Amino acid sequence: MSAHDDWYVVKSHNEVYVRNRRGVVAERYPPSHYQGQDERYAREVKDYHDEMRLISSAPDLLEALENVVAAWDAMYAKTKMSEPHSAEMENMEFRQFQKARAAIAKAEGKQP
Repeated sequence: MSAHDDWYVVKSHNEVYVRNRRGVVAERYPPSHYQGQDERYAREVKDYHDEMRLISSAPDLLEALENVVAAWDAMYAKTKMSEPHSAEMENMEFRQFQKARAAIAKAEGKQP
């Protein structure tokens, strides 16, 4: 997806941002630490950093999914007439790629 620059995670003091060359893409405030809740805090800090890494990888994930769908479409168009496929296999593939297309449409702000 060429409309997005590379996104990356920036840690600044207690906050974490996802940025690109144009500015902040996402910002999330860190969890609060309260006395006696060390286990909850440690879990929330891990989730906090995991979520920011996931957000920063969104453009790459979208591009990879678009490439997989395009490759499948090209392969399916070539093999549809020459190789037999079971109806069950075609239905399973169709449902999975419909989900992939819906995810791409959602990421691009379009209706699936």
